[in-house]
Amino acid sequence: MVKHNAWARQARPMTLRQGGPPASEDESVSKFLSLVLRHNAVKLGLTVRPDGYVLLSEVLGLSWFEGRGVGEEEIKGLVDRNAKKRFGLCIPEGEEELHIRAHQGHTICNVEDASLLREVTDATELPVLCHGTFSHLWPKIQTEGLRAMKRNHIHCVAVDLADPVNQGRVLSGTRGESDVIVYI
Repeated sequence: MVKHNAWARQARPMTLRQGGPPASEDESVSKFLSLVLRHNAVKLGLTVRPDGYVLLSEVLGLSWFEGRGVGEEEIKGLVDRNAKKRFGLCIPEGEEELHIRAHQGHTICNVEDASLLREVTDATELPVLCHGTFSHLWPKIQTEGLRAMKRNHIHCVAVDLADPVNQGRVLSGTRGESDVIVYI
């Protein structure tokens, strides 16, 4: 049973962050899913597994989805089309229904980092990592370093600098509006 559904009814993804209204229905649904799966699933009464997965049927039961024509097949398509690979779908072992999770950016405390992250013990595995941020935050990062802030961890992406695809474009896994890329 989903609780606090009034919150979901009022949420408007286009007002959640800077950047104006979503460009498409895919973007609108993606922003709403990010908000729910990263930050508000527990507040909405959804059952969140330690690996971050939530029953897709519970998510689609939120009133925000009413009248939008978004069902399981549309979510599967959105997950496949999402260039940043923000979400994952699976049927967990011992279960029969499809689950969804956000891959990163959680503030939900009961999501275990070990189920989302891969420990790197050898620097040669990932020689260059990048973190996208904003120029107005750069002075603070220079003095204090990168910090998780309200999230559970700092999101970095591995990048191959020799790959011409990575030259002069936004890196997959960083925000499109990031104007500073920190190389680690």
